[in-house]
Amino acid sequence: MDAKKPYIVAIFIQITEAGMSLLSKAAFATGMNTYIFLFYRQVAGSLILVPLTLLLKGKEKRPLSLKQLCHVFFISLIGITFTMNAYGVAVDHTSATLGAVAFNCLLVSTFIFAVLFRMEKVNLKKVAGIAKVAGMMICVGGATILAFYKGPYLKPIISHPLFHIDESETDITTTSQKSWLLGCFFLLVATVGWGIWFVLQAKFLMGYPHPVEFMCVQTVMSVVQCFVVAIIVERDPSEWKLGWNVRLYAVLYCNTIDVYR
Repeated sequence: MDAKKPYIVAIFIQITEAGMSLLSKAAFATGMNTYIFLFYRQVAGSLILVPLTLLLKGKEKRPLSLKQLCHVFFISLIGITFTMNAYGVAVDHTSATLGAVAFNCLLVSTFIFAVLFRMEKVNLKKVAGIAKVAGMMICVGGATILAFYKGPYLKPIISHPLFHIDESETDITTTSQKSWLLGCFFLLVATVGWGIWFVLQAKFLMGYPHPVEFMCVQTVMSVVQCFVVAIIVERDPSEWKLGWNVRLYAVLYCNTIDVYR
């Protein structure tokens, strides 16, 4: 049973992350601003992580130097503020299904940057190395196929009658085409950003082996960063209100999964 636990946990994580995409999409469908959503999500995370960190830390002092604080701020800016905002915009412009698929591509982007930072090695002369590369190709190929299969009809590049499709055969407008492509682009940006984020976190924790404190400081910093972004984009007070609806449920659910991970 112990040998099966990692697989069970991996499956459970995939299911919960799919739920994140579904609830996020539902919240955005009600008109919730993606930047405000992320701000509230990080605030909820801070309310849990700060007291939890203080409880686990006790009287032990694990101070961060000014240089380390700058590193954490930069890591938070890339992995949370920039990347998660990009992901929110992507899900808003595409679908929850494609958003869930993007999580599977995180392994690919993380592996690539781990190789670039020399934290991972690939030996194509061994079965393990070949399996890693083959797995990445299958993952990326599957995500690409789903993006085009689930997406709207795209006009062919070659304007020849042979490749022409009558506009009456589809009810997809040019606006929806651009929206879907924009969403796919932001999903790519988010996937790349998360890959860099995971690698940067791993490198930082080599010199500061206290993941709970690190994540707490990172989350608190992201609250400030996300607030600045959200207040610039949306200044209407009515858009910041939360009620007992899908918006609040989505924030609480996504925050719970973030803390659990």
